[in-house]
Amino acid sequence: MPWQARDACATVDAMFLLIDDSNRGDTSAADELRAGGFDVLSVPISVLPQTVEAVAQGGGRIDAIVSISFNDEFIALYRRIRSLSEKLVFKGGVRARTTPLVFLSLVSVLSDPTEKRIAMDYNRTPIHSDDFPHWSTLVDASQASLVSAVTEAIQRWRNALIAELDYVGFTVSFDAAGRLEISHALRRRRRDAQILAPDGTPGSLRASQYLILAEDVLTQFSVYSELKHLLENYEAIANAESLKPETVFQRFFEKHPHLVQRGLFEKLWAKPKLRIPESPSKHLSPDFVLRPRIGADVGTNWEIMDLKLPDDQLVTSRSFHPAYAAKLTKAMQQLRNYRNYFSRSDDAVRRELVSQFGYQPVHPRLAILIGRREREVGLDRVQGNAGDLDIDVITYDDIIEFEENRLVLQGTIAGLFG
Repeated sequence: MPWQARDACATVDAMFLLIDDSNRGDTSAADELRAGGFDVLSVPISVLPQTVEAVAQGGGRIDAIVSISFNDEFIALYRRIRSLSEKLVFKGGVRARTTPLVFLSLVSVLSDPTEKRIAMDYNRTPIHSDDFPHWSTLVDASQASLVSAVTEAIQRWRNALIAELDYVGFTVSFDAAGRLEISHALRRRRRDAQILAPDGTPGSLRASQYLILAEDVLTQFSVYSELKHLLENYEAIANAESLKPETVFQRFFEKHPHLVQRGLFEKLWAKPKLRIPESPSKHLSPDFVLRPRIGADVGTNWEIMDLKLPDDQLVTSRSFHPAYAAKLTKAMQQLRNYRNYFSRSDDAVRRELVSQFGYQPVHPRLAILIGRREREVGLDRVQGNAGDLDIDVITYDDIIEFEENRLVLQGTIAGLFG
C-alpha cells in the first residue's frame, strides 16, 4: 500500500533515522544502520517533508535524515525542511528544521550524470549554508562507514545544541529514598537559539534523549547488567521467590519493554486476557501483544510474542535430520492459535480485540523468545520448510546484542566511547 506520512506520527524514544531506499530497492544502507544500533524508518523521498512534519506533530523525534538519493529533487526537498516553521518542534523542544542530513552516495560509481555532477560539486564545495548547516555531510560509501558518518553528523549537531546551553557545574541532591544524586547542571544560554525552541530546556532534552550525558548512558547499563544476571541466575531467583522461571523474565521485560520492542514497536500489552465467546469461562493470554511504531492500522505489522526460557532447547540433537524441539513446536502451535483468534471475523471477537487494543490486528506476525545461540545449531535447516517461516525465533542473545548496540551508539554520541 502507498506510504502515508501520517503513519509516522507515533512517538519515538530511540535513535531514529529516515532513509530513502524505497526507489531503488536497495536495503543495504538501512541494514547497516540497524546493525549499528539505529532504528530506521524507510520512506519515499516524495513525502520526506510531510513525514518530518507528521513526526513532529505526533510528539516524536528524528535524529538524522539519511538519503541514498543525491539529486536536485532531494536537495529541493531538504531545503523545504530547512524552511519549516520555527514553531514546528520535535519532542523535547528541538526545532524540526534543524534535523541533521547525511547524503549517502557511491560517488565513484554513480551512473546518473546529474547525481554524479552534484556529488562531485558537493565534494569540492560543500553546501554549508543556512540551507545546509555544517552538520550536514556527504558520505562516499566506498570510502567510509555509514554508521560512523551518521554518528559523526549527529555528534556535530549535538555539539551545536550544547553550544546553546551553559554548563554551570554539578547539582547534589537526595532522591525520594534518601540516596545521594550528583548530576550535571545545565541552563539555557539564550532564548533566540537556532536549534532549541523557546520551550526547550536541558531537562526536556535529556528526557527525550536528544541530550545524552555520560551518566545517562551508565544508568541504562544497569538494565543490561540485570538481564545478564538473570540469564545466569533466573532459576535461583524463581526458587527464592516461589515463582515460575518464565515469570522472572515476564516481570523483567514488563519493567523494561524496550528490550522486546526492539526498536520496532511503540507499545506492548503484557498477558492480556482475551475472552473466548464460545467458552465464556476460558480466555487466551499471550505473553505480549506489540503495536508497531509505524503502520499500526495494518494488522500484519503487529506482533504476538511467546516467552520461553533461555535454557530451552530449540532443535533435536539429530545432526543429519534435526527437527524442532517439543517445547518450541508446542509454542509455535500456541502462537498460531492466537493468530487464528485475532483473525476471526465474528463480531464478539472483534469487539473484544478493539476493547483491548483499540484495533483488531488481523493476521499479526508471530515471534518466540527462546534459547541461546549455541542451542540453535541446525535451526536454519529446520526452517527451510516454508510453513515454518511465519514465526520468528528470537534468542536471548539477539536481545543482548540489540541492547549492546543501542548502548554503544548512545555512549558514542554522548562522547563516552570512541
